[in-house]
Amino acid sequence: MKELTSPVEEQHEHAARVLAVIGAFKKQFAPFEKAARAVLDELYEPGESHEFKDNQGNPIVTISMTEARIPVKVADPLALADWCDRHGIYHGGQLQIVFPPEFTKPANLLKLCQLFPDEFPDGLEVDNTKNKDGKAKGRASLRVNQTATQARATRANIDNALVQHVLQGAPGQITKAGEGQ
Repeated sequence: MKELTSPVEEQHEHAARVLAVIGAFKKQFAPFEKAARAVLDELYEPGESHEFKDNQGNPIVTISMTEARIPVKVADPLALADWCDRHGIYHGGQLQIVFPPEFTKPANLLKLCQLFPDEFPDGLEVDNTKNKDGKAKGRASLRVNQTATQARATRANIDNALVQHVLQGAPGQITKAGEGQ
């Protein structure tokens, strides 16, 4: 290996080592994360959120389930423009009916549908394609958020037994409360 001769080279070396360690742990932790998410995915209802604390009462992570959304996309720009015009909704479409990207974002199209719950806008259709993970678009999804304070508390009070369990154990051992280990 080449001898490092400058602070920049040392920074590069350090960064590469950090990425190597992170990569190794990501691969080792991935099955556990998948199993833990599967358990929580079954337990949480859309809109539900809970902050978890360590043994000292410090918040360490917030788990929440997003609301499911109907995945809507523009199928017929002319029909949608006509529908918006009939309902007095400014859409920003031009003569060639090219909608601004902001107008056709899925969240904005869903808001448009919610404005008229008894009438589905002409020119839109439900997007039945799948996400890159193979799951249906618009489904509720589990969110795991950790603030910087929560991460510091987690690092300060890390349960070495749990880390060893993850490093040596099997992801199938992650179960819902009341089920076997």
